[in-house]
Amino acid sequence: MAIALLLEMSVAAVARRLGISWEQVDSIMLRAVERGKQRRLPRLVRHLGIDEKAVKKRHRYFTIVSDLDRGEVLWVGRGRKRESIDAFYDGLSHEQLHAIEGIAMDMWQPYFESTVAHVPDAARKIVFDKYHITAYLTKAVDLTRRAMMRDKTLDRTALKGTKYSWLRSFANLDRDERRDLSALRSQYKRLGRAWSMKEHFTEDRVPSRGVRAVARRG
Repeated sequence: MAIALLLEMSVAAVARRLGISWEQVDSIMLRAVERGKQRRLPRLVRHLGIDEKAVKKRHRYFTIVSDLDRGEVLWVGRGRKRESIDAFYDGLSHEQLHAIEGIAMDMWQPYFESTVAHVPDAARKIVFDKYHITAYLTKAVDLTRRAMMRDKTLDRTALKGTKYSWLRSFANLDRDERRDLSALRSQYKRLGRAWSMKEHFTEDRVPSRGVRAVARRG
């Protein structure tokens, strides 16, 4: 049960939910790693999810691979390096690797590199986690705002004190805040374009939890 909960919760949240210590959750995950070394996936899986979990008090990471269609954990590995996920793929047969239609993951380079190396046509099948892409886009908006605040050739008066208006979702702004932001977007066009890209992406046009909605279109 603890491993299944880790698909949706942090280690600390799972510990609270089950009324156990984070050390016990850590121990459960270590045992899952050992089981994973011996296990061979008995079936074909179409849609994989790859995620990391951190036991922060011990600065230890685990890689969790799940079957998105069934919502169940397939494998747990120690660490989050490329060899962590290599170990999972190395245990799959040729038929199983070719059966994979989609892989949801965050934008962690070792996961990407391993998947491209093992899964046929992986570049077409990988779907990055919406949460992480949104975080990158939000950071890009803030970096653009900071750069403009340092640009002495601009009139930055209206830009001061507006940081959180740019970072918050437009849907969460009140009427006055929306009006003010619209005026700012017209005045600071480069920042306005960066903000528009963030908002366009976060309007639920892209599935947030991986390949389920994407891969099933075919």
